[in-house]
Amino acid sequence: FLEAMMNKLQVSMECYDLSFDGKGVVSYNKKIGFVDNLLPGERAVVEITYEKKDTFFGKVVSLEKASDKRIVPLCPSFEKCGGCALMHLSYQGQLEYKRKKVHDALTRIGGFKDINVNMTVGMDDPYKYRNKVQVPLKLLKGKIVSGFYKEKSHDIVPVENCYIEDERAEKILKDIRLLIKKFKLKPYDEDKRTGIFRHVLIRTSHYFEEIMVTLVTTV
Repeated sequence: FLEAMMNKLQVSMECYDLSFDGKGVVSYNKKIGFVDNLLPGERAVVEITYEKKDTFFGKVVSLEKASDKRIVPLCPSFEKCGGCALMHLSYQGQLEYKRKKVHDALTRIGGFKDINVNMTVGMDDPYKYRNKVQVPLKLLKGKIVSGFYKEKSHDIVPVENCYIEDERAEKILKDIRLLIKKFKLKPYDEDKRTGIFRHVLIRTSHYFEEIMVTLVTTV
């Protein structure tokens, strides 16, 4: 088992599509694979990290050919955080991806033929738009942090400046962290099953001044 873990297969593959959750779709050895941080038209050396009967999952070891739609993500936590999946794709590329998702759903699942799906209507500013924020809290190295879970884990990636959530929510989260520290309260610890605060849920509005803040606690 240890030898297999130390000698994971690495293969050069070309991405030909994006999955519903933004993973690059590849094929190898008559199996369909899903790879993080890989875009259609790109070729990369991929390490197969997990394999099933008909599918596998992998990660990029080195990029051999980059897409002209690839951009540098604004967020420094993009590759660690599970909050968003396509910040490495240009905004025009994201709009086309969404259009294609609707088209595929109507043709492949719905069975419609010769259907036309118009281009996705984009925003003037594709950042700081998300009106719902739900984040866990944790005591990490003596500091109270909030952020997002890594994909398929309960490991929190601390995020103080999220590029897709409403700026008002960020200020509220900062105040909540400060208040928890001031009153010497503790976030919930899953391992020890101690502490009070599990999550914070914030809903903002583009049309009204009201903001909803929900504290999810153990008591």
